[in-house]
Amino acid sequence: GTLVAFVETFLYVYLDEVYDCPGSFLGLCTLVAALFGCPVFYYSEQLIARFGIKGLLTIAQFLYATRVWAYTFIPKGRGVFGYWLFLLTEPMHAFVFAAMWSAAVEYSRILAPPEHQGTMLALVRGLYFFVGNGCGSILGGFIIDSQGGGAAGFHLMYRFGGVAMVLWSLVWHFSMCIDARCKRLPVKESVPSSVLDGNGRDLALLA
Repeated sequence: GTLVAFVETFLYVYLDEVYDCPGSFLGLCTLVAALFGCPVFYYSEQLIARFGIKGLLTIAQFLYATRVWAYTFIPKGRGVFGYWLFLLTEPMHAFVFAAMWSAAVEYSRILAPPEHQGTMLALVRGLYFFVGNGCGSILGGFIIDSQGGGAAGFHLMYRFGGVAMVLWSLVWHFSMCIDARCKRLPVKESVPSSVLDGNGRDLALLA
């Protein structure tokens, strides 16, 4: 949620201040993102079965990094090769948010027992939408202001977000591999101290 706030909070500010986009174009960006996100939500069960939770999250992380870096290379202007190119990045929202959120909800359902699934979902939602987005909005604002605002500040923020997401993805995958490896390690079963062999000797002492 922290890095996604760079898009959710500042994209339209970026489009307005740097590209001087009309309000109708901002609404069109939202419409395109929503249209591509709806099918992902609808087929989320099939996507999770096909790619797995880890796979969907990985795709979302990669597309986020690609999306924000692309923002910094779109030239100014009102023609086809100006701010209209932002529409080409909006379909990525289908996986950056829709697929990610579907996978996160499913993962929270797996982790929590049935009687606490509502609590787990509320916790995930609170951390993502409130804590993560709030911290990301503050951090993004500091990065933009560090360059005196303008295009330079937004470019630094988005490039920082792309690099940070790639690094986070590597750390996350590494931790997941370690966790999976630990779960595969055999656990030696202890012998109850009360079990005796035929000669009356304690098997726990012989183990």
